[in-house]
Parts: sequence; structure tokens; C-alpha cells
Amino acid sequence: MKKICFVVFLLIYSFSFVYSQQTNLTQKQLEADLQYYYKTVKQKNLTPNDKLYILNKIYDKYKNSNLDLTKLKQEINLVKSEIKQQKEEKQKITQSGEEKFLLTDDYKISAGDILFIRVSPAEELSKEVVVSADGKIVFPLVGTLKVEGYTIKELEQILQKNLAVYITQPKVSITVKLYSRKQVFILGEVKSPGGYLYKEGLKLFELISQAGGVTKYAGTRNIKIYRGEKKEQKVITANLDEIIADPSKDILLLPGDIVEVPKQPKTISVIGEVTHPGMYEWYEQLDILQALSLARGYTATAKLSSVKIFRETSSEQKQVINVNVAKILKGNLQKNVILEPGDVVYVPKKPLVSTTWFVNTVLPWLALISSVLLLITYLS
Repeated sequence: MKKICFVVFLLIYSFSFVYSQQTNLTQKQLEADLQYYYKTVKQKNLTPNDKLYILNKIYDKYKNSNLDLTKLKQEINLVKSEIKQQKEEKQKITQSGEEKFLLTDDYKISAGDILFIRVSPAEELSKEVVVSADGKIVFPLVGTLKVEGYTIKELEQILQKNLAVYITQPKVSITVKLYSRKQVFILGEVKSPGGYLYKEGLKLFELISQAGGVTKYAGTRNIKIYRGEKKEQKVITANLDEIIADPSKDILLLPGDIVEVPKQPKTISVIGEVTHPGMYEWYEQLDILQALSLARGYTATAKLSSVKIFRETSSEQKQVINVNVAKILKGNLQKNVILEPGDVVYVPKKPLVSTTWFVNTVLPWLALISSVLLLITYLS
């Protein structure tokens, strides 16, 4: 992929939603971002997934503003249609038999294989499964089952035996939809996990792009690549953030590689009038006072009576919780709030400095300046 693609990707990747900055966004800035996007698409050969990822990052930047996003949304829908069309074309190629693989009766199931398991008469149990990196599948009523190393017939018999406890005379048939020897697989926090056709020179960044990019829950700094058979398996750890910053760190993939993108550790954010604003790891029973402590306390101009917690609900709506931290600090612990993963704690600034702050902070300096001026006058 062209170097400029990574530069643009890094630029958009750096856009993040910060509540305290929303008021600074303008329609002119949005138009400038879109024009830069159009210019880059025109000059460089970006894939549809690359374009969608960048557009989504722009949308994340402006979605909570009051700006007109019609043009941006239209562009996102156009790129989504382009991706859908590509997927349909890929399906046609697969169905035409151009990429069919021959399996023998002694073929041994391996990590990364995609199996379709049909159960009769209980058709509702039939499903598609991916053999995990450690050679296991999870199947209804059976649970987690080690399948790596078995032939298709052997696994059919094992499943029939396990299901016979719950179903009368079950019949299991297994089809290998894709197998790992000519595929690379990506699992976890990507938008389209599954198997992808391997091609010479395929790298990690391109595979993630083919899979629609990472989800908002992805842990991009601890991506695992599993390579080789179980006994001699090698595990490679990759940092997507470093690859974006320096394309030379991208990792060349091999046929059969399994890429796992984990979930990001649960975090909360503390912003505004605190000593060290930023993201901090969430833990059970973390409350707002502890969060402020993680941020090394509040500043002298913090308005503690109007602290806000921004929380995303299951319907993707923002809930705002008002907290009077000043009362909590005075001993009213019933006002304390337990935080949830993803919460953003915002400590606002006092609109006008208080008399106490003026007396404690400004007055001593004025007294010192007055003394110095008197001394200078006396010496003169």
C-alpha cells in the first residue's frame, strides 16, 4: 500500500472525540477534511475499506456537533455500496468454483478451518464454526470441543455421540467451507472476521483493511498472529498503532496464518480541569473520587459542584450524569458515583474565580509586588 495511504490513515486515526473540544468545530473545518479526503482518493489508489475507515473517523470527530453532516453521510453510503458490490462479486467467483479446494478422506482438521455442521432432525443446531487458534470449536449442547487433528468422519462420529444424550438418533454431516492452507484468517474485533484468500505479499495492515477495519472495541497494540502447526506454532505480537506510524514495521503474512485482534482493556477517561487528563484502566467499584485521584487531582480553577459523567447507553445514546464532587469531599458519600467502562468524567472550569481563590492565590502576589515597588521607591 502506498506510503501516503498510511500518512492519511494516521492523520484521520488521530482524530478523537473530546467533549471539551466540540464547540470549536466548524462547518469550514468539516469541508476542509472532506476536501483533503477527496484529494487523497483521487491521487492514490485507496481501497473501499480504507476509504470507509477514514470517513468513519471523520464522522466520529463531528457526530456530536450541530453541523450539517448530510454530505459526509452520503459519501459514507456510497462507499458502503461499493464494498457491498465487491463482496457480491467475490461470492460469485467462489460459487463459480474457481477457488474450490480438493479434500481427501484423510484430511485432518486444523486451526483456521471453517466448518458447516448440519444436525438432523434438530436443524436449529446447525451452524458455521471457525476452528480457533488452539484447535477448538464451540457447539450448542456440546460446549467447547477439541477438533484439531481429527478427520471429518471422526468429528461427525464424536458430535453424534455427544448429541445423542439430548437428541434421538442424531445425524451429523460436516462440510469444510474453507480450510486454512490457502487462506489467512482474522478473528476478534474486526468488522468482517473470517477467512480471506492468501496472495503473495499480503501484509497485516492490508488484511485488517480487507476485514473492514477494527471495531471501536479493538485493542490495537496487542494483535496476535499464530503461525505454523500446534507443536511448532509461533506467536507474533503486532502493534497496529506502530505500523500506522511506521509502515516498515508492517508484518508479512504466510498461508494459514491466524490473526486475532483482541478487545481493548476496559477504560475510563478523565478530562477538563484535572492535573493529568487522559484514559485510565477501569476496575470494579471504581468511583468518581478514585478516578480524580488517578488523574492526580483537580486544578485550582475546577468547578467541583458541576462535574459531569458522559455515559454511552446500549442504544448508543449519551447519558449525562451531574455530580457534585464538592459535597462528596465534604463527607456526603451518598453522592459518590460508581463508574462504568467507557465513562468520560468532565471537570469544568469555574466561570469566574471565587473570592477564596483570589485571596489565596492572587493577593499574596499583589502584596509582594507592592513591597518591591515600595523598596524601589525608597532606594530611589
